[in-house]
This record gives sequence, C-alpha cells and structure tokens, in this order.
Amino acid sequence: MKSGLTKKNSRPIYDEQYSFWIKDKSGDYVLNNPRARAGLEDLTRSINQKYKN
Repeated sequence: MKSGLTKKNSRPIYDEQYSFWIKDKSGDYVLNNPRARAGLEDLTRSINQKYKN
C-alpha cells in the first residue's frame, strides 16, 4: 500500500530466483525481491555508487 501498488497495477513475484534492481522514490536502486536482498548488499551499494543520478 505504501508504494501505491495494488492487485490491478502489479503482480506478485512467483519465481524468486530472479532479482532486478529498481529505483525507489529517493533514486536509489533496490532489489525488487526482498528475500534476495541478504547477501547482495555490497553489490547493491556498488550499483548505487556507479549509477545513481
């Protein structure tokens, strides 16, 4: 609800082996899959340092 996603404008993640980085409202890249975040913090930090506008 906080992100504005509803059943009409989004779909649940069915295949958790795939992760994608998306931009949040602050412009930082975050993983779309909360279960995959553990262990990928360093990579996410590197992506934000290199590609954040």
